Amino acid sequence: MARERTIIALDPGTTKTCALAVRLGEGAPHIIGAARAVSAGFRRGIVADLKSAASTIAEAAGRACRAAGVRCDRAWLAVSGEHIQGLPAHAETRPADAEVRQRDLDACLRRAVEGARISAGREVLHVLPGEFSLDGQQGIASPLGMAAREVQVDAYLVTASSTALDNLERCVESAGLVMEQEVLAGLAAAWASTDEAERRAGAVVIDIGGGITDFIAFRDGKVALAGCLAIAGAHVTRDVALGLHVALGEAERLKREHAAALARMVPASDIRLASGERVARWFLAEIVEARMREILELVRDQVQQTRLAPALVVLTGGESHLAGSAELARELFDCPARVGWAAGPQTVGVARDPAWAVVMGIARYAAEQRGAPHPPSGGFPQALRWVREWFK
Repeated sequence: MARERTIIALDPGTTKTCALAVRLGEGAPHIIGAARAVSAGFRRGIVADLKSAASTIAEAAGRACRAAGVRCDRAWLAVSGEHIQGLPAHAETRPADAEVRQRDLDACLRRAVEGARISAGREVLHVLPGEFSLDGQQGIASPLGMAAREVQVDAYLVTASSTALDNLERCVESAGLVMEQEVLAGLAAAWASTDEAERRAGAVVIDIGGGITDFIAFRDGKVALAGCLAIAGAHVTRDVALGLHVALGEAERLKREHAAALARMVPASDIRLASGERVARWFLAEIVEARMREILELVRDQVQQTRLAPALVVLTGGESHLAGSAELARELFDCPARVGWAAGPQTVGVARDPAWAVVMGIARYAAEQRGAPHPPSGGFPQALRWVREWFK
């Protein structure tokens, strides 16, 4: 039986930082505490002010630990931002004794990274194995133990700015925590809000936060595209503030209480501003729809460039709360769409809130990592731990 341990899953955003105290043991992770703090010091996924960012991390983690009644200093952190880049990679190797062993998969994935054109000042965050081929036979999901003279792998690499990662680690350490793992935010959101069947069908997961929109797309259950846009919920709020000539705080309230991502979904009524002026609710919704449409169209364009045919769009993040978000995504992607949250037995509280999808995904990812010392032979939930030890 695996010994229980506790970690803190953190999603530091532009507007808020979410934290979960997670107990790991056998089976699914157990959420024992949840908290969030108003963010300061983070801007579009990067640390903009080390002291303020560290204070935010410490506050969110401390609240989660107090809610759980535990002490914990082991942090698993979501990584996001425009510095994130993804690229395909390919490599091959020859097993020493004509049988595929773990060391052969290790060698193949190492060569995939070594052969990729990774710019100076960047490092590998994830190596996500896709399809394996054995002596030219394609479509092999798990080649361990199989006979082959040559093993080939098509992988997807996620890289990040070394400076951005180092500053995140300094921020966590300044908060009195120890960085155990960094996880791509979009990957975590997908792991929380979709199941294996949806990923095999070709799901696209879009996490629209305050300052960053993360997205990830799957083909046959493997990651085919991952990226970030520096346009998200804060831009929607600013548009409302400019369009209605109100303060940002009031704009955020109006967006949450009266707007929709599709203007045709709001009733023909007026709303009263703090100044006493009345405006048509449809006018507010049109402002919000224009920006939400732009965000989703930008993601759609990148998905189309990769020649993916989405079977499902799942929206997570705070902006997915807007009425009509799924309907707008369904219209733009021409496929089913829904708002997503963590599926499974623990679908209560924050688990049912799409704004918490990233930290819920980190919790699940951490549970999958338990007892997995080797690189994976397929899938993505166990595809990270060894990477930075090799290539940092």
